[in-house]
Amino acid sequence: MLNPPNPVFDTGIDLKRHRIPTPNPLKVEEKIEFIQETVIEYQPQEPPKPIKFAAILRAVSDHYDVGIADIRSITRRWHIVLPRQVAIYLATKHVKRSMTSICRDLGRDHSTGMSAVRKIILMVEKGGYFRAVVEKIEQEVLAGKYS
Repeated sequence: MLNPPNPVFDTGIDLKRHRIPTPNPLKVEEKIEFIQETVIEYQPQEPPKPIKFAAILRAVSDHYDVGIADIRSITRRWHIVLPRQVAIYLATKHVKRSMTSICRDLGRDHSTGMSAVRKIILMVEKGGYFRAVVEKIEQEVLAGKYS
């Protein structure tokens, strides 16, 4: 007695009887031509220089016209807090250090840094002038102006 067809696995096609035609394989000359057309010459590039946290601090302090000591201070004044938050945001994005390490350099707790990053992301996503300012500072740092 034959087993009844399994409704889950039975597709109704007998794969042994119905072969799918395969395209003709490429000849060696065609393979070489294909590779020459598609492969771009490899030119090794210098890896980008790592960005330092000090460079981000200098860029932010220059743009907002506040001192680095002010950014590292304990004040909660808005004209100091905003540059500090921008510095934390850019540092977490470009510096290969942990949030805890970055915030420790500024005399802050990592949860303050997380809050700062969240706030700056929301402000950047809204666009407008603030986004342009942050992108300008970021481009200056990436270009090596403050290295």
